[in-house]
Amino acid sequence: MAPAGPAAMPAETAAAPWPAQILDACRQEGSAQPGLVCGLYAAGVLAVQVVQQPANDPAYIAAQLGTATQFHRADLYSAVGLLAHNTLSGRDFFKLLPGQKLTLLYADGHVARFHVSQIGDYQRLQLANLRSDFISLATNQRVTADQVFAQYYEQPHRLTLQTCIQRGDVADWGVHFVVADPD
Repeated sequence: MAPAGPAAMPAETAAAPWPAQILDACRQEGSAQPGLVCGLYAAGVLAVQVVQQPANDPAYIAAQLGTATQFHRADLYSAVGLLAHNTLSGRDFFKLLPGQKLTLLYADGHVARFHVSQIGDYQRLQLANLRSDFISLATNQRVTADQVFAQYYEQPHRLTLQTCIQRGDVADWGVHFVVADPD
């Protein structure tokens, strides 16, 4: 599909219930970087604008409500990773259930559809350490950061949503993953 350009979106996209600010952001990005993800939608659960992670800051996560950040390390594996703070848009990631439909909107106007296939929760063993080992809350097994990354991001064509789990006053006690496979 040829890029829609900054002035128009394909009819299929326009018919979806995308908030105006997401469509406007996609139109602005479309002419400059047509392959970028610019929106995520799940009926009755969420509609967020996707912003890009700066190339020199792999830990960056947007701090605005209504946004998620594209995790560029996932791009290396032909996957899409979206990050959001659990106190902002990430709180809606907990509302997603297996089988639920998700739609990604790209800056050139095309969409990709997914369904939630897996949800995983982990306790971080060393708080504030992005390379910490984890304990799977489902199996009680200890796993390394590399094992978790491989499981959730090294799968081509997969969509993974990630946010932190809060326990008590600790906002990043653990990590919550929602995995979606293409429809």
